[in-house]
Amino acid sequence: MTNPKIKISIIVLVYNAESYLVQCIQSIIDQDLNNIEIICVNDGSPDNSLAILNNFAQSDNRIKIISHENHGISYSAQRGIDMAIGEYVYFIANDDYLLPNVLSELYNSAMTSNLDILTFDVITFKEETLTYQENKRRKKILNTKVYNGIDFFEILFNNNLFVAPEFYYLFRLEYLQKNNITFYEKVNLHEDVVFLPMAILLSKRIAYVPLTPYVYRIRAGSIKQSDYNIERLYNYFYLTERLVKFLNDNIEIISANKKTIFFFKKYIKDHYSVIVSKMLRIKPHIPLNIIYNQLKTLKVSTNLFTYLQKMVLIIFFKNYKLVYNIISLKQGHVYSRLKKLIL
Repeated sequence: MTNPKIKISIIVLVYNAESYLVQCIQSIIDQDLNNIEIICVNDGSPDNSLAILNNFAQSDNRIKIISHENHGISYSAQRGIDMAIGEYVYFIANDDYLLPNVLSELYNSAMTSNLDILTFDVITFKEETLTYQENKRRKKILNTKVYNGIDFFEILFNNNLFVAPEFYYLFRLEYLQKNNITFYEKVNLHEDVVFLPMAILLSKRIAYVPLTPYVYRIRAGSIKQSDYNIERLYNYFYLTERLVKFLNDNIEIISANKKTIFFFKKYIKDHYSVIVSKMLRIKPHIPLNIIYNQLKTLKVSTNLFTYLQKMVLIIFFKNYKLVYNIISLKQGHVYSRLKKLIL
């Protein structure tokens, strides 16, 4: 249930952010839009993040704190949505921050056009080089008219403008609730891969404004830049499976636009490819037969798994670095089953 007195529910996802959290929270508190709530979700941070949040909460009653054991970003994001009562919801990562007096502009733009979703741009800050960069392509191509989600999705993909991170979007809370658009709590990385296509495609009113309210920090050692591992591989696998389910459940809606259905299927296929490419980047290297046996235990659709099998073999035989695995694969049924798929 929303409260019209609360204009925006800001959800701050917090994990091990003591070095950046003060700047993040202060940038929200200092905004010119006062009728907001600030929901800080602490995902079991072992550092001083929770103490910093408690200190802020003592001086600002708009701050609400949720703290639980570490479950990952999807779980935290959904807990924030569950607590939110504002008309709109906006997500902020704990190491990023807002520019001054931008929330009122976003809120007024969304309310004036009665939008389900408002999208805009962000500024990227690379910590290692201390440089700021703004992607101006969206400003050059997108206009500010109101679209339905199906047509807007086509425009984004047709011009290679789709961006998944949730901090590019302001969501009407009631819209998310009515359409049961939630984060997939089974995963703890890349949660926006599914959430954003679902939110965009089901929306009736979505628009772009050429504003840059948000500074996205890229820092070495963060989840955004860390090495790939078997957990991240599984995350992509589960997320791709959910994309397939979403397509099947909403095929009539998505098929209303032929280009949109084409782009969404391509989006899914691209994630099939990502799964396999990430196998080759796992550190330390894990032999393909071990990955294959682990993937067999996942409850996924036959089509997805068959496609994955084929791609594993294609890369397997083309990549000379993996030739030594053939010896182990030939010793068991795995080699025979996989080989049949490409003969």
